[in-house]
Amino acid sequence: MKFMSISHLSGLRQASNSQLQGKFVRDWGLGTSESLNYMTKGFFVRRGCFSLNDVDWLLKSVKQGMASLQKDLVHAKTFSVDGKPYAQTERSTIQLEPGDPSLLRVVEPFSVYSRRFSSLLNDPRLVAPMFDITRSSIVSVFTDKFNFKSAFLGSAFDWHQDAPYWAHTGAPLNRLCNVLLALDNSTESNGCLRVYTGSHTAGILPGKGGEGQLSSLFTDTEGLDTESIEPIPMRAGDVLFFSPYLVHGSRANHSRQPRRALVATYQPGDGSRFHIGNPIL
Repeated sequence: MKFMSISHLSGLRQASNSQLQGKFVRDWGLGTSESLNYMTKGFFVRRGCFSLNDVDWLLKSVKQGMASLQKDLVHAKTFSVDGKPYAQTERSTIQLEPGDPSLLRVVEPFSVYSRRFSSLLNDPRLVAPMFDITRSSIVSVFTDKFNFKSAFLGSAFDWHQDAPYWAHTGAPLNRLCNVLLALDNSTESNGCLRVYTGSHTAGILPGKGGEGQLSSLFTDTEGLDTESIEPIPMRAGDVLFFSPYLVHGSRANHSRQPRRALVATYQPGDGSRFHIGNPIL
């Protein structure tokens, strides 16, 4: 997929903002309260966007994608950064679980291993709000990844922003938007996403000090109000839209339930996809 336009998704012949009247925009476009929450809180959640049948279909797609990924892993280069294990295939960078490197933590991108997931990135339930958020009549995928958050061993993600990882790319950071599709029920017990509400308004915040190669990419939260920390529990099929400047993270999963999720980032126009090159969160 190179890019998506209103005409591509709705069947309209033109893609100017004055003509965003397709059914999918009416059904899935950005609402007034959502726009306000995105501006003030840095995120909003849509409940029940995808049915349980949709979720089941997507989880089956994950299994199919994993079969392709496993073939690549046979020839993958393995290495560690700050004591954490990684694998690099020709198509993706893979974070492995520190507590059990046989388990996958994150695969970015994941869509290269699944046609269904590649097609999902065109779904109006994910794409329609992006036209308003990115302020563009054409949007494209900047990157996508799959978070596994395995039962019992799914490790924590320290507080961080996404924007600093992409600052070197030249992408219009203030017009990017992340969307997370929950494929399992997520609660505090299995490591649901947690955010510093409103932290996106401060721009890129200072990173932590330390000798680690990636330590500067973790957010120094000393100046942030802990009262603004908000867990975001979700049901399978819920969708979260959030700013790349929003400080977020998650605790470890000590439960018997995984907390799997697809995360995609969209950009205005038909820009190039993000190429990791080096491991990131």
